[in-house]
Amino acid sequence: MIKRFFQQLFAATRYSLRGIFTALKLERAFIWEVVIFLPFIILATIVNFSPLEKFALIAPILLTFSFELMNTAIEKTIDELGDGKICQAFRFAKDAASGAVFFMLMMIVLSWVLIALPVFFS
Repeated sequence: MIKRFFQQLFAATRYSLRGIFTALKLERAFIWEVVIFLPFIILATIVNFSPLEKFALIAPILLTFSFELMNTAIEKTIDELGDGKICQAFRFAKDAASGAVFFMLMMIVLSWVLIALPVFFS
């Protein structure tokens, strides 16, 4: 039973990493977000922020990566199912997923403005 658990855990990890690395090769929006925000994660870890501040600065970035991967999955699925046609429901699903990513990007901006800027300018 424990052996089966670890087999499933390793398989799930392999699938997750495959999805992340595929997105890093093929998905322009995901690539740009990683390129832009990875330095912010590094900065949050080296600057003298409290542990809670570090969490509040890094978590929205990691969540944005997650939202972008989900947005990509939704778009790819709809593109495949839609066979080149965009119905109203498909358009809404794609736009709503994109809107979720947009809100997460605003969370990043908000957290860095409220937490990091006062530290840098004090």
